[in-house]
Amino acid sequence: MIFYTLVMQIVKKIGVFTLGMIAFVWFIVRVIPKPSRAAYPCQMALFPFAASFVIWATGIISSAIFFRKAKTSYSKLNFFTSALFIVLALLTAYISSVPLTQKSSEANNYQQIKTFIPTDSANSPIGIARGIFPGRVTWAYDPDAINWDGETGFWWSDNSIDTARIDNMISASLMSLTGTLTTKDSWESLFRNYNINHGKGDVGYRFSERIAIKLNMNMVGKHSQQDNSIFNSPQIVHALLRQMVYEAGIPAKNITLYDISRYIPNCIFDLCKKEFPDLIFIDNSHGKDGRVDFKLDRNVPIRWSEKIEERQASYLPNFVTKAEYIINLANLKGHSLAGVTICAKNHFGTYASYDHGNNGPMDANVHPVIAVDNNEKPYTKRPMGTYNALVDLMGHQHLGGKTLLFIVDALFNTSHQTENISSKFKLNMTPFNGNWMSSIFLSQDGVAIESVGVDFLRSEIGPVSRLVTGNVDNYLHEAALADNAPSCTFYDPEGDGSPLESLGVHEHWNNSTDKQYSRNIHVGNGIELVKVEMTTSIPSFSLNSNQPGKQLIRILNNPIKNRTLNIQRLTDNKEKIQMIISNANGEVVYSNQTQDYHVLPTAFNLNFLPSGLYILMVQQGKTKNSIRFFFVD
Repeated sequence: MIFYTLVMQIVKKIGVFTLGMIAFVWFIVRVIPKPSRAAYPCQMALFPFAASFVIWATGIISSAIFFRKAKTSYSKLNFFTSALFIVLALLTAYISSVPLTQKSSEANNYQQIKTFIPTDSANSPIGIARGIFPGRVTWAYDPDAINWDGETGFWWSDNSIDTARIDNMISASLMSLTGTLTTKDSWESLFRNYNINHGKGDVGYRFSERIAIKLNMNMVGKHSQQDNSIFNSPQIVHALLRQMVYEAGIPAKNITLYDISRYIPNCIFDLCKKEFPDLIFIDNSHGKDGRVDFKLDRNVPIRWSEKIEERQASYLPNFVTKAEYIINLANLKGHSLAGVTICAKNHFGTYASYDHGNNGPMDANVHPVIAVDNNEKPYTKRPMGTYNALVDLMGHQHLGGKTLLFIVDALFNTSHQTENISSKFKLNMTPFNGNWMSSIFLSQDGVAIESVGVDFLRSEIGPVSRLVTGNVDNYLHEAALADNAPSCTFYDPEGDGSPLESLGVHEHWNNSTDKQYSRNIHVGNGIELVKVEMTTSIPSFSLNSNQPGKQLIRILNNPIKNRTLNIQRLTDNKEKIQMIISNANGEVVYSNQTQDYHVLPTAFNLNFLPSGLYILMVQQGKTKNSIRFFFVD
């Protein structure tokens, strides 16, 4: 028996040694000619064995060299040097003595924990793509948009995030998403496309229509909260609002920002309310500190498409059911139960069982039917091809069905929904290379943008991907094929007998280096990931806009490069006129009122201003124009 055990141990070590050597040679042969292959699942699986082999071989060789040097030093009576080499030899021998099987197993377990390997092959789209450009997801990446060092102060403060660059990222993304030359035209295209697809005709936004913006405030428990927990960045929220008011012409009073399960912090509320006093903020504070109270609409329940035991009824709030449009503004982060939390799970903060209730998902008992792994007890892993409650939210006529635009705030990430942002969550994959993700994603396709988010998180070899495990994309398969779901679920979140259609297109990219989907390489009708090229300076495109009413002026040189703002008058009205210039933070930097329109200067000197993004507001009687311009020093 002892002899048999000894023989089996020798055979096992020889087998592991051989496997490690083969893995090392194969990795070198495949990856050196084409480095992008390192991201392939097979290479990622072999890498731990190859790395363990290299560590073992290095340890053995180093130990032998140190012993030889120790012997040489001893023969020369250099006892101190000899002792030092003996210590180094023993240390390297110890390192290499740890069984290869243990090293490989530990490394492989790390990879298995960190890496989610899809059941479907790359570039194999399912579902029906949506959008002006079907399946398009834009990705704006600007590493200079973030100035935070990960330790000092707060990530959300004014000096941590460059507001002008955030505004530029959103503007450029909107134009890329819609194929237009100005952001004003981008918003017009979004509204027209939405209204055509919803049977409202070829019309744009109408001034009485209301829009609700779902924020993700999962970590915010009070209005005065000041810490580094993850939530939507104030700068992105503010930039989006400026787009909507100044470019799309939406009155601020028609815009509601909300998360009924949490609190919206002062760092967002104060910044946005300062420039847009008529904005409506709704959270779980029961109408405190300037926020507005709400009631549930008992006529609009969510009918979960699979029977869920021990649950309370779920209802949507009245301001959501009365809104004509939804904008879903999510974060990109890992989740201990769902693997990821992006736009779909963002709506866990949209429904409740009781007025002011902040535990809608708990009351509805939906957590067991979204679990992707055994990370959070008592919930257990759900197999692929099973019902997922997220699909009901993605397809409900008042939620996903009303969504005009999906936005993912990916400036920062965390591996867990309740973690604080810190330097350990910088990303290693290309192009981040040890920096913040510093990205914003936009799409009209709710399934496509989730699929892209999953690919980014799962491909990172580092803390961010820690929980992206199990069957994390089961809900995307179910959503893409909602009309004929793999689980055979009859998805009908309204309970009216009408099944959902495909909610969008799902697929995985070819690899994490190239990041290409089927439409990028012209092999299918799936996702198109469009990298939005960001300039390293203030953008050079012209963006003129005005609120409802007759246009009073036009800026002729935008961006301004010679310190002189050239204005063209567009009306002969001689009434007094007020001109205000505010900076990117909403602070007024110039204000002037004249008695006669004709004394308004046509060439206005900007010597007193630093370069950056500004808003020129001109008001005459009831007519008010707001024009955004860039001053490049």
